[in-house]
Amino acid sequence: METLLDAIYDHFSHADMDLFLHEAESGEDLPYCIFYFINAALEKTFSSEVEDTEIQFSIYADKASTALSLADALHALYDNCKLTVSGYNFLSMDRQISRLIKQDNGVWHHVTTYQVLIHS
Repeated sequence: METLLDAIYDHFSHADMDLFLHEAESGEDLPYCIFYFINAALEKTFSSEVEDTEIQFSIYADKASTALSLADALHALYDNCKLTVSGYNFLSMDRQISRLIKQDNGVWHHVTTYQVLIHS
């Protein structure tokens, strides 16, 4: 899982916002993105193993237009991308969900989930 995390961070270095794992630093200025591992499953066959991982990116911004613009940049970066995952053969990264939510505190939250398949 750590090698997949490294690959996601390396690929994210091209984005125009900060990326945090599970929670942002206290007092972080908007916009920023938080990354989560939602689910991971190991599928075994007779000759190989495929790791099926669901990940989520949550973008937080003060304006809907900012959240949507950053989500578009995120999608351009990760939709069907080819990650380099050390020790694995990368199979696919497919977007599953993309939605914009206005939170009670007025902050805009854009959620995108991806299914990532890697083969050992």
